[in-house]
Amino acid sequence: MDSTDDTVEPALSPAAQREWEEHLEHVLRGVGHALNNRAASVSAVMELSFEPDQGGVPTRALLAAEVQRLRELAEVVRTVGLPRGAAEAFVPAEAASAARVVLSLHAELRERAIVIDATGAPPVRGRKWLLVRALVSLAADASARHSGAPVAITMREDGPWLTVAVNVDTGAAPPAARASSYVRDAAAALGGEPLPAALGFRMPTLAEFRRREGR
Repeated sequence: MDSTDDTVEPALSPAAQREWEEHLEHVLRGVGHALNNRAASVSAVMELSFEPDQGGVPTRALLAAEVQRLRELAEVVRTVGLPRGAAEAFVPAEAASAARVVLSLHAELRERAIVIDATGAPPVRGRKWLLVRALVSLAADASARHSGAPVAITMREDGPWLTVAVNVDTGAAPPAARASSYVRDAAAALGGEPLPAALGFRMPTLAEFRRREGR
């Protein structure tokens, strides 16, 4: 895979494609459930608009809240749909925030305690949607390995790298843990690699990317 050519979409192995397709099915199930809830809420707000004001939340504010939730759902669909967008510079906290929303809709993971902490993580360059998906796959992998245990994913600077590592119950994942197919392929496409002694991966920071380009 060529992680330096912004015009070429990253190639994924059949195993990685199957892995993401499973996540996609679970996320779309969650989106469908959420859309039904939003439709019911909008209907209820519309009914309230014909009732005398009882001193509650104004109808316009309620509708605005529902519109915002619909926009969040639309962004989730864009994130998990067909690959889109070339590489860009961004802060990992943006990808972490998007991954949290996707996980909140994932039918198999939305009830799990999963934390993604990108506090202080340095800027990187790559396809943001790919990092979001890698975070979702990593969270799913860690959850499957440690059924019922809270999962924490930390995104931290480690020299020239942004390191993304899983911790479960405050203890590091076993050194023998091997990243899933999607995480391995995504890490390579982001210019990085799986972690050698923990469950996770790493990718170059923006500063390192520029250093390699001689900027």
